[in-house]
Amino acid sequence: MTDLGDVDETLVQRLWQDQRFFDFNLCATDGRLIQILKAGQSNSGEGPDFSQAELIIDGQHLTGQIEIHVKSSDWYKHRHHLDLNYDGVVLHVVFYDDDLNLRTRLQNGQHVPTLELRPRIDLPMGDLLAYKQEVEAFDAYCQVTGRRLNVDRVAELLERLGQERLVSKAESISVLSQQPIDFDQLYYEAVMEGLGYSQNRKPFRELAQRVPYLQISTHDPLTIQAILLGAARLLEIGPSHLPEADQKHVSQLINLWQSFTTRTDQMQKAQWRLAVRPANSPYRRLAAISHLVAGQESFFANCLSLLVQVEDLSRRNLTRIRRKLSALFTSVADPYWQNRFGFGKIKKEELLIGKNRAADLLVNAIFSLAYLWAQENQDSKLQATVEALYASQPKLQDNQVTRQVLDRIFSEEQPAKSISPNAKKQQGMIKLYQDFCAAKSCEICPIVYGGGVD
Repeated sequence: MTDLGDVDETLVQRLWQDQRFFDFNLCATDGRLIQILKAGQSNSGEGPDFSQAELIIDGQHLTGQIEIHVKSSDWYKHRHHLDLNYDGVVLHVVFYDDDLNLRTRLQNGQHVPTLELRPRIDLPMGDLLAYKQEVEAFDAYCQVTGRRLNVDRVAELLERLGQERLVSKAESISVLSQQPIDFDQLYYEAVMEGLGYSQNRKPFRELAQRVPYLQISTHDPLTIQAILLGAARLLEIGPSHLPEADQKHVSQLINLWQSFTTRTDQMQKAQWRLAVRPANSPYRRLAAISHLVAGQESFFANCLSLLVQVEDLSRRNLTRIRRKLSALFTSVADPYWQNRFGFGKIKKEELLIGKNRAADLLVNAIFSLAYLWAQENQDSKLQATVEALYASQPKLQDNQVTRQVLDRIFSEEQPAKSISPNAKKQQGMIKLYQDFCAAKSCEICPIVYGGGVD
């Protein structure tokens, strides 16, 4: 599961071009600080991959070329150290650092820094390989639209694609992870990302990396909230006329943050989307995670302890375990944030994590990581349990991708309910979109050429 697999140089080039990595405290393998001003112009011909890049490395402003590789050792494997055409390279960007050399040697004898992207990838958890097919809008034309469906075959195809997505997400997580895999940190990042929903996914994941699980898990919920809100710059609320109880609460959080001895570099408040539905407020979500991780010797073990309790895969047992897993999230409560969405901002009392968000976390966090854990530990029973839970998980809320797929494939005569949609089939729709629709690979669409249409 640790093979770099489908990660190729084209993918790494695209990650660099789109800057799909967290750039806070960016440093090379030799420790030099890096600030990226311009990623450069892509070069499809001979020579380095990008030109006219602008960087600041240890305070020195540099303009030059960027060379991209999957592994740092590829520099020497491709014999660039003997090629004067690469003497203009100012940074060697790699997905994975597998070399003992902290710096990359040029033909002229100079050394340039190497930047490893793998620990900093900014993509939804488990979606690295899917990123190879850039998500684009559907073309107006779809070969499936308007044709009579073989409903049973379409349902079967979406189930198969849903299984492939589960496996590929686990493989992607493994590729991005250091060894041995830290499942507690990965689970913490996945839950944080899920709590961020669509508008705050990236800052939540960045915060989870800035303030790792082991740094906060031994603290009480209020202290964890202070640490997370402080690192996120969400305690900087400016002049206000808060009610006395709110002022007291804010002052307590600020004091706890200032007394935290291992404070990390703070994020920028502008990174957060605060104009969201009150239920999705970052303040409420961070309060929720504080209760989830507080005092937990192993965050991920809570899930595993429930999954290994499954004695048989009967519908009744699977439903019981799914409810217990969901309750890990929906049972979270906080006396201050239960009826607030900001300091002094009152709302009707509501769950910090609702049932729909909990269901998303089951599919996108628990199942993917538990499946990877089962693979890594060769636990066939747990793998079967995860697959059964995944296959029986009820339908989630539709997102932009699933709605587009549904609009293209189904019709009033053959509505989506004809395939008995569930979460696994929805994941199959996402896989279909990423691998075929976004890539415009209509000529090999599994629905058209896999028996899905009559």
